[in-house]
Amino acid sequence: MAGFSDLPEELVFKILVLLPVDSLLCSKCVQKSWYSLITNSRFVVKHLRNQIRNKNSCALVISRPISFDISEANGLFFHFCDCNHIFTVGKIIEYRWYEDKPDYKLVGHCHGIVCFALLSGRVVLANPAIREFRHLREHCYHSFSYWMGCVGFGYDVKSNDYKVVRILCISDGSGLCHLKVEVYTLSADCWRELVANIDFLGAGTRFLKDNFECQYFRGACYWILWDKSVGINYNNLVNGDFIFSFDMSDEVFQKLPVPNILNEIDQEFSKLTVLNESLAFVLRDKYRKSYEIQIWVMDEFGANEIWKKLFTTEPFCEIKRPLSFCERGELIMEDYYREACSYNLGTKEIKKLPVLPCTLKIQDKFGTSLFDFRLLYVVNYMSSLVSVRGGHKLIT
Repeated sequence: MAGFSDLPEELVFKILVLLPVDSLLCSKCVQKSWYSLITNSRFVVKHLRNQIRNKNSCALVISRPISFDISEANGLFFHFCDCNHIFTVGKIIEYRWYEDKPDYKLVGHCHGIVCFALLSGRVVLANPAIREFRHLREHCYHSFSYWMGCVGFGYDVKSNDYKVVRILCISDGSGLCHLKVEVYTLSADCWRELVANIDFLGAGTRFLKDNFECQYFRGACYWILWDKSVGINYNNLVNGDFIFSFDMSDEVFQKLPVPNILNEIDQEFSKLTVLNESLAFVLRDKYRKSYEIQIWVMDEFGANEIWKKLFTTEPFCEIKRPLSFCERGELIMEDYYREACSYNLGTKEIKKLPVLPCTLKIQDKFGTSLFDFRLLYVVNYMSSLVSVRGGHKLIT
């Protein structure tokens, strides 16, 4: 009697490619032919396209254990939560990078790969769904005195490759800094200097430092830049606040305005994210005490204004910062108790999410320890088989 292993390889391909990542990781251990099939670039691309088409996403909560022992706290934990049902912790994956300080800044994510920048200057790529991470090699200016400014991560649709872009401020020893741009390509595993027009940054060194987090959207990375040297100004289009983008394929920068609100945007409560296939800006008016949250979306066809206001919420006085939208359109936020909560734009219902803070027992080589976790980031995450180990391209 014929079994599943006797099926033609193409039919096995069509069946396996429909499975979630967790099931595929188990299937790799069944037999060598399945391992070869699942790790093949053609299979990885087909599975990724299915994930994108079916919008198979979840909330990925990234946290750090709170501990007085720096060796215990030196790592990130990933909590997977189903956005289509109740927010419950599905699994926890731990990464410990002992050689660096435990201060990880989220850069962005794309196709299941999450990018972090460390204050030491390192950049780390991780795919928590397949339990992979890697430190990127030293960059072009590692021997110079510098500090790292904007960092971005995304996918180049023309070359079918993943890139990291960052702007460094290089000191010339006389107290002056010069802005330099460099790009890392995953398949080549190397950095290269990019000669780019960034004159629009002007005195960018005043407000560019440590602006790690970006939003990848439709082939480009977007950052908010605040001119912290400028005093109170009641027109955001006049002062130094703006958004700028980097096209991952053409490798060109572009300057964009921030939404034109009446007063000044609260910098601590601003967030670029994606809502319903549009780039969204979540913000709060700094000088209004009612604490309403404004949600603006980019209007690509706008004649005069590229931003239009989509929604204004009811007042929230205990919300610290916005985090992300999940696939069904709920805004995930962090309150002043460091707990996650969600706000439904349709029903206007706000609810606590039973994810963090929490205490868990973790077994390691030092024995069993109790960890309290601090919420760091929440992203709308799509699991994939895309490897961060490099050395090959995703072929189409």
